[in-house]
This record gives sequence, structure tokens and C-alpha cells, in this order.
Amino acid sequence: KREEDGRDCYTSSQWKDLVDYAMTLNIVIIPELSLPSPASWGISTQYPNLLLPCPSFFCQNELFGIPLNVSHPDVSILLETVFTNIVQVFHTAPYYHLGGLGLSLSGDCIAEALGTGMNVQTEYLNDYETLLAKVLKKVQIPHSKIIRYYKGSGFENSGKPSSNQRDMRDALQTVPHLGGT
Repeated sequence: KREEDGRDCYTSSQWKDLVDYAMTLNIVIIPELSLPSPASWGISTQYPNLLLPCPSFFCQNELFGIPLNVSHPDVSILLETVFTNIVQVFHTAPYYHLGGLGLSLSGDCIAEALGTGMNVQTEYLNDYETLLAKVLKKVQIPHSKIIRYYKGSGFENSGKPSSNQRDMRDALQTVPHLGGT
């Protein structure tokens, strides 16, 4: 499908067909949803209130690294809808990758939007993790199926998810077709 900006984009049906075909070849497709920052690419024009308001950062970075406004009530609705669709399309996925790497680029936006206090980024990450846990529970995705990339993500010192969420490298070792048992 051709998007308004000229990019080609798979429909949900096309993705599901690809997942089904990959399964016949013993290929595992693990979807990634980059949260809470790079996801802003897809929602910035239609739902700008769902992003943290940081106009100076925006002018310098053109959306990349603008995190979700986790205090906005519609963010949970958006995430529930997205996760529900991802589970339906990627029905064979042993894990769902939630990224996290982009948070290392979001510090200036968080500071512009929320202040520069010592604990502002920690509080943002904790609020995000609380919201994410509620959404995952509501859409019935167990934490054990969530993997992330932590190094350089902003999760090293604070806001780190519970230990039952896996680092990407450790989780992939458990998938038989990817070197695991």
C-alpha cells in the first residue's frame, strides 16, 4: 500500500500472509514496536497531543526521539489497539520486541517538556513502565513474551522493567530456529 508520503507500507493482511508463509519455512518473525520514543513517527500528524510537547527538540530532531505523553489518557487506548493488532497479525511470535534504544535520544525532549529536575527522566520511565504493564495485562501479553534492548536505552539506571522481561539476546537463545533449544 502506498502511503501519502510516498512510502510503501504492508497492510495487516499482507503482514499476516508473510507471517504464515514464514512459518511454513520454519522462520520466526519477531515484531518490534519501538516504544516510547521512535513510535512518534506514526502518530505525530494525526495525534500530536499523544507526544510530549517539546517544540525546540522537535525543530532540531524532526520527530525522532519524541516520546509518548504517558500522562495523556488516550495513549493507553492507542497502545491497547496497537498491541491487539500486533498479536493478531504476528500470531506465531514467541516474543514481542519493544525496543527501548531510542530513549537515549529523548532526554532533551523529556527535560523540555517536563523539567530538568534530577528525577524527571526516572519518573517518566517509571510512569511509562506502569502504563505499559497495565496495557500488556489488558491485552493479555505476558511479561515473559516481552524483549527489549537495554544498553544505551535510558533503562540502565532507572525505570528498568521487572526481571521477568527479557533482554533480547537472552530471549532469542530460547527460540529453536535462532540457535536455542
